[in-house]
Amino acid sequence: MKIPLKLRKRFDEYMAFVSCIIRAPQYHLRLLPISALVDTGSPWTALAPMDSKILNVPIRVLRRATDHPRIMFAGDDFWRLLMHNVELSLKDQNGEIIKLELPSITVLDPIRKAQAEEYRGIPSVIGVDFMRIHKMALHLDIDKNMAFLERV
Repeated sequence: MKIPLKLRKRFDEYMAFVSCIIRAPQYHLRLLPISALVDTGSPWTALAPMDSKILNVPIRVLRRATDHPRIMFAGDDFWRLLMHNVELSLKDQNGEIIKLELPSITVLDPIRKAQAEEYRGIPSVIGVDFMRIHKMALHLDIDKNMAFLERV
């Protein structure tokens, strides 16, 4: 199984993104697609503040993570809140929808309260936890404009 990624140029370099829908019935999220950066430097799959707002994540009912409750991400400090029992829907190379579960994902809650616009450029990320749990390898060939996740 392969999950194609889209290469986008940001900060003068290419980055791999995937479109997904996040389901967690207990939180009553909006079922809208978000674009997430596949980030091998991130230990956790995480929702950025703007995506949390778009999906209507109920921040007030989420609890802080007990391990690493405060983190730095994209040059800012965040509380690391957890949303449990989450399912990500992605499309494979044939356009078929694949549903993959995670025990939890991080929701980034800014410690410094600022205008929402300040956080617009921060992407949600698919972290190493997702790749480990689902036994995925990242394949990236910038010269061929090709990137995908593949189950190994």
